[in-house]
Amino acid sequence: MGILCTLRDKIAEKDTSLTGHQAMDRDSKRFPLPGPRGLEEFGRRLESGRGADACLDLLRPAFEDASLTLRDALSIVDIAADPATFLQTASAEEVAAYQRIGPATVVLDRLSAIAAMLGPLGAFPCVEDPRNVDPTVAAGWLSDVPVMCCSSDLLASCAQFLKPRPVGDVRSSPWLKTVPFLRTIASATERLRGWAERDWAAQEAERLKGGRLIDGVVVPDAARSNPFALDEAKAS
Repeated sequence: MGILCTLRDKIAEKDTSLTGHQAMDRDSKRFPLPGPRGLEEFGRRLESGRGADACLDLLRPAFEDASLTLRDALSIVDIAADPATFLQTASAEEVAAYQRIGPATVVLDRLSAIAAMLGPLGAFPCVEDPRNVDPTVAAGWLSDVPVMCCSSDLLASCAQFLKPRPVGDVRSSPWLKTVPFLRTIASATERLRGWAERDWAAQEAERLKGGRLIDGVVVPDAARSNPFALDEAKAS
């Protein structure tokens, strides 16, 4: 099964990038990660045409569990603090919360790697890349994980995921500086479309407008319609 092989390869990429400590955490029973049967079901749903959202629903329980665990831990722990200093002054509750951060980010990394395959740059794109609509759109910063798995500002989220991540330092995880949220295909599509509509309009406002000289009078060219606007907006 081609899709299943791609899924397994993607998970393998994440597994080999983990440190020894993280590797022990990756199979933590705290989060019900999709096992081989779950991945096979994911692949079957894609190949059978049952819909990408049905595939994402397989990931949602574990993703939301890890996201909630991370949010609760960060409400207790000052993740910016030096680890050595933190351990000297932290309470037992704070230490326990700190220990939950690493496993939660590992789970989010693994699940988002699967969800990202449905993003605009993924192996099975279900969200359209705005550059397919207008090649002039400046979207070199685009990244699949923030499109599919974050609710914070799109550009800021993509910037976090494009930053280098020192191995073994959980404080560098982009999940600590974004808001994890596993989207539906429609939600991810609308988020990216909305950004493209606003960006196109801003660029168009700065574009030098042309015109034609008719009987000594300059007649401006007709305004271009925004290719990313919703149909009712284009009609107005």
